[in-house]
Amino acid sequence: MGSQEYMKQRYTLFLLILVGLSFIFGWVGCRPSISAYRPSLGKVDVGNFQAFGDGYSAGFANTDTESPQSLLGLYADAQSFAFPALMATQFNLIRNVSFNQHLATDAGSGYYYLTEATQSNCPDRLIQSQIERTDALPEWQVGPDPSLYATIDNWALPHVKIADITQNDLTTTEKIFMGRLSTTGSVNMTYLDHVQQAEPSFFTLWMGTRDILEYAISGGANPAYPLTPPAEFAKNFARLLDSLHSPGQNGPLGIIGNIPDVTVFPFFHHISHTFSNSEFCDDDPLPLYIRRSSNSGESVEAIQSDYILLRAKDRIGEIDPAPGNPLPKGLDPENPLPESWVLDFEEAYQLRLHVEAYNDIIDSLIQSHNASLSIPAFVKVDLYNLFQNLNASGITLNGLEITNEYLLGGIFSLDGLYLTPRGQALIANEFINAINQAPQWSATVPFLNITDYQGVVFP
Repeated sequence: MGSQEYMKQRYTLFLLILVGLSFIFGWVGCRPSISAYRPSLGKVDVGNFQAFGDGYSAGFANTDTESPQSLLGLYADAQSFAFPALMATQFNLIRNVSFNQHLATDAGSGYYYLTEATQSNCPDRLIQSQIERTDALPEWQVGPDPSLYATIDNWALPHVKIADITQNDLTTTEKIFMGRLSTTGSVNMTYLDHVQQAEPSFFTLWMGTRDILEYAISGGANPAYPLTPPAEFAKNFARLLDSLHSPGQNGPLGIIGNIPDVTVFPFFHHISHTFSNSEFCDDDPLPLYIRRSSNSGESVEAIQSDYILLRAKDRIGEIDPAPGNPLPKGLDPENPLPESWVLDFEEAYQLRLHVEAYNDIIDSLIQSHNASLSIPAFVKVDLYNLFQNLNASGITLNGLEITNEYLLGGIFSLDGLYLTPRGQALIANEFINAINQAPQWSATVPFLNITDYQGVVFP
């Protein structure tokens, strides 16, 4: 080979190497920066992360639904999966975060658990289930030891309503729960007082569901549990937000959940408006008879838009022990289901009007607070639509199907109202998504893997 030919080949090889290196370094220079995908809190300061709310933020679960003011449902295992606590675990992947909860000792106030579950041989018939309750431990009501709890970060108070936050004449149940949160032992402060003394750097707020839930649980039949008037809701919710972030001033950022339509919860839709005997698959469904409030308590046949409450489970068709009434309950017009077992369609309509009004109020207050700020202080989590989607078609996450079905859906605990650990993880991810999508917050908080969290525990 001549020297000219040799030099030509070397020059060609040099050009190929040069082009290759240019391609490699050019790609490296143009590809997205890995740092863009690194977890970050952006402008979210979680140094003093606090949560405000009701039982849903407290981790309340597996409660007794016979009374809207039941103490059952506050125990350590459920509390540890409260969605604010789960959010704190994700914040801890980015920086050290202290999130103090006053956990009840072991079984706490007591709770229900599943002892038996049998699938019916008939298609589309209900699972036959049995539940039992644990005993409450006397010490669960004791407030936090100030030497152990310098601060409490989860200020969720089971059963609290927006209507209650300025009251110091709480119910006995609310005083017990309030006493568990107060490091001073005082239960005479209002919930708003506690919020005003808190100094969060970042917070979650999901409160207001109890303002409709007590009415709904009682079947709309108990005057002691009315729907909170929208005007009162607006006044108190505004006070709550003003206490957390003074209008027009710099202050903590916060995520605010709106109010779901609770009639899509299994407590209200698990029982059909007709009755089918699980032992006889070929039998046609029988009509159920109820007392409808608009009919002056007269017995009427239930329709699809009436909601038979979960407390009627296993009690339809029973014979009253009182002499002179041997007719099966709910299956004969002379012995209809009591009003406290039914949320009829007119009561449900009133409930939905209030939910719509509450959510409009929350939207308006968030917008007015953010209007004068360069960076929005409050961001909404649309929990109303989340539960509507669960009701309509369910959600599939990481290959796991999640629905609002009783026992099998994975989200709701045995009471059909409050959440399982998986349900709490779902809510935590909704709040985290709101953080990540918040304009100008510049946060990328990792999501929880929802498959790591259990639904109802079967025996």
